[in-house]
Amino acid sequence: MTRRHVVVLAFLPALLLSTAICSAQTYTGSLSWDEGIDATGAWQSPVTTFDWTVEMKTEYWNYDYTLALPEGGGATSHFILETSLDLTAADIFDVYINGQSSSFDGPQTWLATEPSNPGLPGDIYGIKFDDLTETMTLRINFNSYRVPVWADFYAKDGNAGGQGTNAAWNTGLLVADPTVAAGNGTINNHILAPDTEIVQPPPGPTPELPPGALLLLTLIPAAWAGGRAKKK
Repeated sequence: MTRRHVVVLAFLPALLLSTAICSAQTYTGSLSWDEGIDATGAWQSPVTTFDWTVEMKTEYWNYDYTLALPEGGGATSHFILETSLDLTAADIFDVYINGQSSSFDGPQTWLATEPSNPGLPGDIYGIKFDDLTETMTLRINFNSYRVPVWADFYAKDGNAGGQGTNAAWNTGLLVADPTVAAGNGTINNHILAPDTEIVQPPPGPTPELPPGALLLLTLIPAAWAGGRAKKK
């Protein structure tokens, strides 16, 4: 084999690896009290924001949510995340709340008429996180085989229902969830959450050859054969 053939063969794995990395998917978005969040009580503040990052891993999706709240408004008591109706508890795993291993309730329908959900504008089906740390910044992180779609959220503080309760939810909660593909930002003030579809096969990045790579793969065997023939 000539030195030229060695260089071509050595370059090819790096080419495929870089292409695979570029095909990975990460979606980010953010809502704030004045743009996309309805809130009550002291949570009606510019400090109230909700951010999310959904990242495709080798065999699953990682969902990362952060709810930031103003000091003096009461820390979060529970957080409800809308999910698809056929989602099961086994579809959510490796749950962490503010860095601590945790769990969740559901999935089930959480009613707007329940005293524990003051201000909730409508029933919501999903999972509820109760094991929350008493801080004004709530971060929920978990993995799922379900792909991301547009959905809703609701959160409240530890006060009993009635006057003085602080709660927050996305302003699109009563609007039909968009059916377009997941992407960056928000659509009609919705967030991203696990969908009905289970990733089969897992969503690990599949290399997509750039223009000319297929021709390169075709020419390598021919160049190899030509080099061996000349050597003989």
